[in-house]
Amino acid sequence: MCGISGILIKHCTAIGDDIVQLNNHLKHRGPDDEGYVLINKQNAQPFAGSDTPTETLNNPNFYCPKEHISNSNESHFLALGHRRLSIIDISANGHQPMCTREKQFWITFNGEIYNFIELRSELQSFGHQFYTESDTEVVLKSYEQWGNDCVLHFNGMWSFVIYDVQKNILFGSRDRLGVKPLYYFLNSNSFIFASEEKALHRSRWVKTGLNDRAVFDYLALSHAEPESEGFFQSVFAVKQGHSFIFDIQNFNYTEHQYYTPFQNKSDSRISYDESVKQLHKLLVNAINIRTRSDVEVGSCLSGGIDSSIIVMLLDRFFKEGKDSYFPKVFTAVYPNSK
Repeated sequence: MCGISGILIKHCTAIGDDIVQLNNHLKHRGPDDEGYVLINKQNAQPFAGSDTPTETLNNPNFYCPKEHISNSNESHFLALGHRRLSIIDISANGHQPMCTREKQFWITFNGEIYNFIELRSELQSFGHQFYTESDTEVVLKSYEQWGNDCVLHFNGMWSFVIYDVQKNILFGSRDRLGVKPLYYFLNSNSFIFASEEKALHRSRWVKTGLNDRAVFDYLALSHAEPESEGFFQSVFAVKQGHSFIFDIQNFNYTEHQYYTPFQNKSDSRISYDESVKQLHKLLVNAINIRTRSDVEVGSCLSGGIDSSIIVMLLDRFFKEGKDSYFPKVFTAVYPNSK
């Protein structure tokens, strides 16, 4: 899990301290690295934070920072922040925010694209060059190749925001089932987003209060935030299976649905035995593709049928000699419970 954040305002001003404050409240989501990019009409410059490793500062990559964000004294209209938990390409090459070499696209990304190896090969066949082993770069190049439809190619969980310099837009997306969170605040002068609501509440740009309707739904009906506007006024969640475009020129937010559950449901009837075979094949593939990692893999085990099946298949997979270590399994119990 990583933390992403961003501040977009109508008129350029000093927002370096603001993005640091926003990002600091996501520190627990990403202890391994910290990064920023500040953008105005002249240029986009990456900056380091207090938790940016020396390895990142010494990295020659074009998106890695060379100075601390406290040294920024210019005005900007856009700031992107990132807190990294390193999973894929744990070297400094995986630093974020990341950009393409031409600096046409900048991204701050939380999640994991499980089929990034296959997508990388496909994109290379189209002529794309890669400078890292990270799935973040695959997301960037996928957007460069397919635009908004890039999300249709992803097998994974994600929330990300991309700044498209040419189109002068922000393109953001949340995975099909909403595993990765993404919240935003919007008024006539600012658009602020973050991985968690509590980070937004710490921003001087966010003016909010209790949303009485959502509180009533919860207390009276036990409905926990059924709408995109949750317990706080003007703080919204990007819906699961949705992407958004923020037109910076016109300061306009639009959201569209790219995925509907069961949209590919088949009317064909198959036997019970065939169903078992197909389900087993899908589960094995799902487990295998999720063990792609540059750090150790583990699993939760509640004792229910779903987690038990996952751990059983994981156990079988690693016993076949995939790696030198064996995955750890975690069970949460209450004190004194039987």
